[in-house]
Amino acid sequence: MERIVRMLKSAQVVPVRKTLSLLLDHFTRLVHQAELEDVTVIDASLTACLARNTIELEIWLFYVLTSAAKATRLKHDFVLDFRGLQKPLAALFAKQTIQEALAELRPITDNAITVLKLPDVRYLPVRDAAEPGLRGIYDILNPIMSKLVHPTSLSIFADAKTVEAWHTMVLGVSFILLKLTLDELEQLPMASVTDN
Repeated sequence: MERIVRMLKSAQVVPVRKTLSLLLDHFTRLVHQAELEDVTVIDASLTACLARNTIELEIWLFYVLTSAAKATRLKHDFVLDFRGLQKPLAALFAKQTIQEALAELRPITDNAITVLKLPDVRYLPVRDAAEPGLRGIYDILNPIMSKLVHPTSLSIFADAKTVEAWHTMVLGVSFILLKLTLDELEQLPMASVTDN
């Protein structure tokens, strides 16, 4: 944990700081999950969710460290994320006032896309941001974590030993990946990078 805090203090680029901060938060929560004595299906599911998010944060962290353009892309991708939410929100809320508010936000979102010179596409999927080495790990772990995160037959009917086993496996994989990530990050010159 101290390693992440030290890196967080040296990171000067906003997307790097934000990503490191979230990584620290997820790591802290994973440590809490590791301290549980009686693991329930909900505990194991939460652990898998935290682990999956930790892997994605590691991918984003390496992505934003690659170049200033990529850091800016992730920083501005919130506009595309928000635009992606507008249509389902409009379908979910039939109330006229909400429909009108969402309709008013559409030109603002479109203008932000133009001003920020974002590609007129959907947000950048985390898999597309992953460098080849991490993409392979993501492709292996994402289906496993997703199977454990969602209420599937496996999680509904798993006995206590199975739940404990997958909880332990997910924690082990998470801590190993986090250590490898931190080892690699400590080799990078983050302190020399500044906001753009």
